[in-house]
Amino acid sequence: MVARLLVVAMTGLVLVGCSKGTSSSTNARPPGHARLIVDGKPSQICVAIARTAREQETGLMNVRALPKNEGMAFVLSGTPNVSFWMKDTFVPLVVVWVADGGAVLGAADMAPQDLTPHPTPGPVALGIELSPGDWAPFRDRAKTIELGADCQARITARGGGPSTRF
Repeated sequence: MVARLLVVAMTGLVLVGCSKGTSSSTNARPPGHARLIVDGKPSQICVAIARTAREQETGLMNVRALPKNEGMAFVLSGTPNVSFWMKDTFVPLVVVWVADGGAVLGAADMAPQDLTPHPTPGPVALGIELSPGDWAPFRDRAKTIELGADCQARITARGGGPSTRF
């Protein structure tokens, strides 16, 4: 009888453990936007997240004005030798390079419609495009950047066509 109760109790524990691993969060699509966490503190900046090759190719092309405290994060997952350029991009931007683990590796200023490639300084997890004004408070002091909680923004990541125009 004791052995039978032990088997029933252990089966219950295994089922409880399995049910935790199959929560809806594993099936949920990651958010389309995220708040930037700079040096462990939430910022006012909300970025659209470009994950697919199509979204990353389109980026901020055809955007005529970037709303304050908005930008785009390109999920690169340690990809080496990536370059950004400003083809059909009509606003000045700063691209910030972020390593796995969140360390800021550097930033590059990019002029509108300039086709000069801006290569990563090595393998990076994220490339984040922001307006120079939004990056200015962090330019000389940011050590780490992470993507935080979902947030609301007008800019969206779109694949295969122009980004939202403002």
